[in-house]
Amino acid sequence: MDDADLMDDNHDLLEKLRLYEGSYLKRAAALLFHPDPEKYVTGAFVKVGFFREGMDLVYQDEVHGNLFQQIVKLYVKRC
Repeated sequence: MDDADLMDDNHDLLEKLRLYEGSYLKRAAALLFHPDPEKYVTGAFVKVGFFREGMDLVYQDEVHGNLFQQIVKLYVKRC
């Protein structure tokens, strides 16, 4: 994307990203940008588990939020 594309209004930007189907937003738009995508897409979260030898579960967690927030939270947990 160019800097000029970011000057468009939200509707035009979402249209350029092909996140509209007719006059409705696709689920991908909710997954990417909505603060609570689980409201619209069931199971829109990540489960994280840390295992030791064999099948011993040491730690588990769920990461919620839009995809950008999930990536940041997962990266922070990993480091």
